[in-house]
Amino acid sequence: TLSNPDRTHCGISASDIKKLEDAGFHTIEAVAYTPKKELLNIKGISEAKADKVLVRNASLFIYTLILELILFMTLSSSIHS
Repeated sequence: TLSNPDRTHCGISASDIKKLEDAGFHTIEAVAYTPKKELLNIKGISEAKADKVLVRNASLFIYTLILELILFMTLSSSIHS
Protein backbone atom coordinates (compact mmCIF):
# COMPACT_ATOMS: atom_id res chain seq x y z
CA THR A 1 0.00 0.00 0.00
CA LEU A 2 1.00 3.60 -0.36
CA SER A 3 0.95 4.16 3.40
CA ASN A 4 3.62 1.52 4.00
CA PRO A 5 6.21 3.22 6.25
CA ASP A 6 8.92 2.52 3.65
CA ARG A 7 7.05 4.68 1.12
CA THR A 8 6.77 7.87 3.20
CA HIS A 9 10.51 8.61 3.06
CA CYS A 10 10.39 9.44 -0.66
CA GLY A 11 9.27 13.03 -0.19
CA ILE A 12 5.50 12.53 -0.33
CA SER A 13 3.87 13.67 2.88
CA ALA A 14 1.66 11.39 4.93
CA SER A 15 -1.28 13.76 4.39
CA ASP A 16 -0.86 13.59 0.60
CA ILE A 17 -0.66 9.80 0.77
CA LYS A 18 -3.89 9.80 2.77
CA LYS A 19 -5.55 12.02 0.14
CA LEU A 20 -4.49 9.57 -2.57
CA GLU A 21 -5.73 6.57 -0.60
CA ASP A 22 -9.02 8.31 0.19
CA ALA A 23 -9.42 8.86 -3.57
CA GLY A 24 -8.98 5.12 -4.16
CA PHE A 25 -5.28 4.90 -4.97
CA HIS A 26 -3.81 2.23 -2.71
CA THR A 27 -0.71 1.09 -4.62
CA ILE A 28 2.29 2.62 -6.35
CA GLU A 29 1.15 1.01 -9.59
CA ALA A 30 -2.30 2.59 -9.35
CA VAL A 31 -0.76 6.06 -9.08
CA ALA A 32 1.93 5.37 -11.69
CA TYR A 33 -0.72 4.58 -14.32
CA THR A 34 -2.98 7.51 -13.44
CA PRO A 35 -3.04 10.57 -15.70
CA LYS A 36 -1.98 13.81 -14.00
CA LYS A 37 -5.37 15.28 -14.91
CA GLU A 38 -7.08 12.69 -12.70
CA LEU A 39 -4.78 13.41 -9.76
CA LEU A 40 -5.61 17.11 -10.07
CA ASN A 41 -9.25 16.24 -9.34
CA ILE A 42 -8.28 15.17 -5.81
CA LYS A 43 -8.97 17.91 -3.29
CA GLY A 44 -5.67 19.22 -1.91
CA ILE A 45 -3.50 17.91 -4.74
CA SER A 46 -2.05 20.87 -6.64
CA GLU A 47 -0.28 20.66 -9.97
CA ALA A 48 3.10 20.77 -8.22
CA LYS A 49 2.08 17.97 -5.85
CA ALA A 50 0.70 15.90 -8.73
CA ASP A 51 4.01 16.27 -10.59
CA LYS A 52 5.96 15.31 -7.48
CA VAL A 53 3.75 12.29 -6.78
CA LEU A 54 3.97 11.07 -10.37
CA VAL A 55 7.75 11.43 -10.55
CA ARG A 56 8.34 9.80 -7.16
CA ASN A 57 5.89 6.97 -7.84
CA ALA A 58 7.36 6.30 -11.27
CA SER A 59 10.80 6.09 -9.67
CA LEU A 60 9.55 3.71 -6.97
CA PHE A 61 7.70 1.63 -9.55
CA ILE A 62 10.83 1.26 -11.69
CA TYR A 63 12.93 0.51 -8.59
CA THR A 64 10.43 -2.20 -7.58
CA LEU A 65 10.54 -3.74 -11.06
CA ILE A 66 14.35 -3.78 -10.99
CA LEU A 67 14.36 -5.47 -7.58
CA GLU A 68 11.87 -8.07 -8.81
CA LEU A 69 14.03 -8.73 -11.88
CA ILE A 70 17.16 -9.14 -9.73
CA LEU A 71 15.28 -11.50 -7.41
CA PHE A 72 13.98 -13.50 -10.38
CA MET A 73 17.45 -13.75 -11.92
CA THR A 74 18.97 -14.79 -8.58
CA LEU A 75 16.34 -17.45 -7.96
CA SER A 76 16.50 -18.63 -11.55
CA SER A 77 20.27 -19.03 -11.49
CA SER A 78 20.18 -20.89 -8.14
CA ILE A 79 17.51 -23.27 -9.46
CA HIS A 80 19.52 -24.04 -12.61
CA SER A 81 22.83 -24.52 -10.77
